[in-house]
Amino acid sequence: MFTNIKPEKEKLLRLLGMAVLFYTITYIALLVIRFISPETMVSYDSMLSNAGYESDSSVLPWILTLIVAPLMEEICFRGVILWIFMRFVPIPFWAANLIQAALFGIFHMNPVQSVYAFLFGLLLGLLFKKEKTSGIPSAVFYCIFFHFCVNMCNVPVVLVTSLFVS
Repeated sequence: MFTNIKPEKEKLLRLLGMAVLFYTITYIALLVIRFISPETMVSYDSMLSNAGYESDSSVLPWILTLIVAPLMEEICFRGVILWIFMRFVPIPFWAANLIQAALFGIFHMNPVQSVYAFLFGLLLGLLFKKEKTSGIPSAVFYCIFFHFCVNMCNVPVVLVTSLFVS
């Protein structure tokens, strides 16, 4: 009955590690962009401050970022869009993955965020394809978990930053 627990736990821990690595690379890239071209980051910073993450009283931005976004975005972009391309459109996987990742990037509507969302979408598409053999719901679950982990990496960064900015 519980024979699959250990491999599942290992898979989830690997995804968590990959999420931390992806977030770290993204964060370093954002620091480099901020150093090289600070004006590029103006709309990104504005979007973050308008989202209300620094507010002490509101948990809504965190609920949206940690639960609603991974759930809805993965169902939509990997569970529906990518799956439809893979199942019904006669194009190779790499093309389907590029299309869904581009749509995922555009969906984020901010030039800076769109770039890393596109790269994140490519990674999630690969994860979906790899896990699809165990069923679509399972593949979407792993994408949701990975997305949650990447978004969760932002929590300590925002909390520590708000201590120094306040």
